[in-house]
Amino acid sequence: MIPEEYISIERLSRLYKVSLTFFEELDDYGLVRFQTVKQLRCVHEDELKRIETIIRLHHELEINTAGIETILHLIKKVENLQEEIQRIQNRLDLYED
Repeated sequence: MIPEEYISIERLSRLYKVSLTFFEELDDYGLVRFQTVKQLRCVHEDELKRIETIIRLHHELEINTAGIETILHLIKKVENLQEEIQRIQNRLDLYED
C-alpha cells in the first residue's frame, strides 16, 4: 500500500483515461516529477494540478508533449514576469508616498 499523498500512474491512467505511454513521455520530457514508491511509479499529490493542466492541453487542444513543454515554459516565464512587475510596483509605491 502506498502512502495517501502518492498516486500510482496506473491509477492516474485509469482516472484520466490516458495511456501509460503518455505518462512515460511526460517523464522523458521532465514535465512531471515521478517517484518510485513500493516499486510503483507514482506522483505526489502536489503534482496533480500540473498533470491536469497537461492532460487538458493534450486532450482538449490536441497538443503533443513537445508543445506542452513549450507552453508550460512560457507560462512559467509569464508568472515570473508578473512577479517582477509586482516587485517593481511595490518599490514604486514606496517612492510615490
